[in-house]
Parts: sequence; C-alpha cells; structure tokens
Amino acid sequence: ILLPQIQAMLARGRDISATEVATWAAQVTDGIVNQQLLLSEAVKEGFSVDPVVGKQLVNEQRERFGESNFATLLTLQGISEDEFALRLAENQTVDRWVETVLAPQHPVSPADVEAYYDAHPEEFPRIGEYRVSHILFAASLETPYEDLLKLQNTAVAVRQAILAGGDFEALARKHSSCPSKADGGDLGFLAVGSMPKSFEEAALALGAGQLSPVVRSPLGYHIIRGNEVKAAGTLPFADVREQLAESLTQQAVDEALKAAIARLRQHAGVRIYATAP
Repeated sequence: ILLPQIQAMLARGRDISATEVATWAAQVTDGIVNQQLLLSEAVKEGFSVDPVVGKQLVNEQRERFGESNFATLLTLQGISEDEFALRLAENQTVDRWVETVLAPQHPVSPADVEAYYDAHPEEFPRIGEYRVSHILFAASLETPYEDLLKLQNTAVAVRQAILAGGDFEALARKHSSCPSKADGGDLGFLAVGSMPKSFEEAALALGAGQLSPVVRSPLGYHIIRGNEVKAAGTLPFADVREQLAESLTQQAVDEALKAAIARLRQHAGVRIYATAP
C-alpha cells in the first residue's frame, strides 16, 4: 500500500526518513485492522458486502476524478479496480452499520443540544464589527476582460510579495485604488453587512495578521489582512440549533466508534508487529 506512494514522493525529490515510513506503516496497519474488525461486526449483525454497490461507487469515483486521475489513484494505492471496488463496498457496509446500529444507540436529545449551548456561549459569538486592511485593485462591470486579467495577475504578484516578507502597508500605499491607502490599507472597524458579500466572507474567515487569497468583489480585486473582530453578544439558539445538533451527534458517534474499536481490538487480542521496510 505504501510503496507506490513512497516511490511517487521520491520521484518528486521528497526526502523520506525511516521514522516516517515506520509511522505511516503503523497508521496504515491500524486502519486496516480497525476496518476489518468493524466489518466483521457489521457482518455478524446481518449486514452484507454488495459487489454491485462497489462497482457503482468505483464508477462515481471515475467520473469525479476523470479517467487519467482515476488510474493514478489506483496506482498510488497499489490496487486493481476490482480490489478498489471491494474496498469501497466494505466501507459502505461499515457506514451502514454505523448509521443504523451504532448511531441510534447514542442519541443526542434536544435538551442535550440546548444544555450545550447554554454552557458554551463563547462558541456562538455574533460578530458586530470587524477591522481589516486591504489593497484594492479597482475594477467595474465595464472593465474589459483583458484588463481584468492584468489586474488579477498584479494582485496575485503583490500578494506573493507580501508572503515573501514585503511590507503590507507600503505595498498598499503603492498599489491600492482605495482611499484607505493613505493609512496603509486600514479600513478601520466595519459593521457586518456593510461590504460586498465575497469581501466580508473572506474577511471574517481571517485571524489577526492572516492574509486572504485574492478576492473578487463588485469593487475589483482585494488582498485582505485580518486584524480584529468584535462580538455583539451571542447568536440566538434558534440560529445554531440545527448545526449544533449535527455536530454533537457526530461527536457522539465518533466517540462511540472509538469505544467500539477499542472493545473489538481487545476482544480479538490484536497484536501488531510492523517495522519500516
């Protein structure tokens, strides 16, 4: 399993230590053992491996990646298409067992969700204001396509210069089309909803000092640097209830799965003897 991937990394000039190989070997071995134990448990409880489903899943992967990339995927995993189909079918069997047997044994009630929300208000801040700096390469709906490409390429080059250690403020004063250039691109505090959606989504995803990709908005192209976010209270429970319930349910299933694997490994008396090739 590891050999084709290691060969590919070596071909790209990647240095690989024996320690790394040993670590990967242990991880792969653990994964195989865990999956086979879960599969055996699922089969014991009446679930079967369907080869037809495996072939369907293979075809979906082929369509997703394209024929050439799909072939590369098989090569890197060191398996044939039939072996890949079997692996996908086995994974699907385990997934069905988890969804229909394991997950229902560990339900998360509406009361559990609300209790978690009440106990962790800091996890659900409602952002009121945020402060960022940006460099704007102005464009409009009337800007010719060729000019847009030039602006985008310039923005990419400036961003690379910043990542390489260039001074953001100095580059903002030199390149930005926004009046904020006089302040090194600093926009001060902005109210949520006051800027174009694409700009705001990118800005709110940044931590202090983080740099965004080049962002397109109706104003043109932006390079945004995060600074500070001010919360304005807590998001209402109704706004986060569904997502929080999904998150807590997944967490409960993940914990149950870990416990099941530990139990199955102990019952099977698993012993692993693996060394780096």
